[in-house]
Amino acid sequence: MANVLFISEQFLKDNTVINTNVEFKQLRPTIMAVQDMQIQQAIGSPMFDELKTQVIASTLTAANQTLITDYLQPAIMYWVLADSPLLLSYKFTNKGVVSLNSDNAVNASLNEVNYLAQNYKKKAEWYTERVTTYLCANHTLYPTYVGPVPDGGITPNQNEYTSGLFVGRRPTQQRLSGNGGGIDIFKEPYGCDC
Repeated sequence: MANVLFISEQFLKDNTVINTNVEFKQLRPTIMAVQDMQIQQAIGSPMFDELKTQVIASTLTAANQTLITDYLQPAIMYWVLADSPLLLSYKFTNKGVVSLNSDNAVNASLNEVNYLAQNYKKKAEWYTERVTTYLCANHTLYPTYVGPVPDGGITPNQNEYTSGLFVGRRPTQQRLSGNGGGIDIFKEPYGCDC
């Protein structure tokens, strides 16, 4: 299937700290990798392929347009920001890997670059978890999210956090009715039991 981007150069440059002088050809491979490695992992191969097919044919359903615009694009944006600091700081040339510098700027240290990447990775994980929560809550609108996965396909991952301490989703609270005291009890933690 053809390479399809769910996010545009204009969206990235309008909504991030990526400078307008950064050439899109430097970001495109990162966007493709993010979509394949992070987004496909979150939504599964069947839904990923459906979205790509609809984007190519310009036949996005209203539900899929909402998914891409309101949920996937912010996640992709932060994953690109998490992966870009190293990409934009170092280049592969015929002389080896080089660090770029400028007469008017000071290069960030590797520790600073790694800090930036980790900061954006946390945000990317949060936005990707938001995608999963949305899809679970609206699974009836997205049958390919909960449907069978063909052999060799990727099953949707329902836990996007990979760093730090994650102790599960917060349980929902439900007030007992007719008990006079309004005691709060916890239901089972929500998740996608779709």
